[in-house]
Amino acid sequence: RPEVSVFQINSPSPEVVCHATGFFPKAVMITWQKDGEDVHEDVVELRETLPNQDGSFQKRSILKVPAEELQKHTYTCGVQHSSLEKELVREVPKDSSAVHLIVIMVIGAVVGMFLCVLIFKYQQTHRGAEAEDNE
Repeated sequence: RPEVSVFQINSPSPEVVCHATGFFPKAVMITWQKDGEDVHEDVVELRETLPNQDGSFQKRSILKVPAEELQKHTYTCGVQHSSLEKELVREVPKDSSAVHLIVIMVIGAVVGMFLCVLIFKYQQTHRGAEAEDNE
């Protein structure tokens, strides 16, 4: 019985991987849908079926669509295999917004600390100059 996972790789352009593993016999079908409609083959790269050490098999299908498309539409990966009563369907996660939020927060914190250091140094030098002027 296959285990199916869907994950995103942000290489030069975003790619979504549908990975099926642990199935036997070797024959398996992986399909993609966009809002319930079959996806054109020109944006899908189907990798060869590979053996696992335990005698089962694994296969990957890669969906290559712009990030905006992934946000605007619902994409699903479907896996059909003789060991399954019905197709296994996994939805592509809409967004890695949690990661984006963390990155933005870290950048904001670094910029904020940098500004605090600049303000502190400015006040130090400004106070020093005022003290010399008063003497």
